[in-house]
Amino acid sequence: AKITLIFLKNKVIIVTGGYGHLGKAITESLLHHEATVYVMGRDETKFSETFQDAIVDKSLLYFVSGDVSETKSI
Repeated sequence: AKITLIFLKNKVIIVTGGYGHLGKAITESLLHHEATVYVMGRDETKFSETFQDAIVDKSLLYFVSGDVSETKSI
C-alpha cells in the first residue's frame, strides 16, 4: 500500500525553471504527490528532453512558455 503524507491531488502548481537540476527534482516530487504541474520556461524542447525518460505521470505535466525576467511575460 502506498502511504502519502502530502496530499496534492487536485492542486495546480507552477514551477519556474522546472527543467533545471533542482527544478526537475521538485517537479518530479510534486508529480509523485499527484499535483498537476505547469513548468514555466523559455525552451519547450529542453523541457521535453528533460522529462522524456522520467518515471512520472506525464498526464499531469504541462509546459507553459514564459520568462520570469520579463514582467509582460508573466
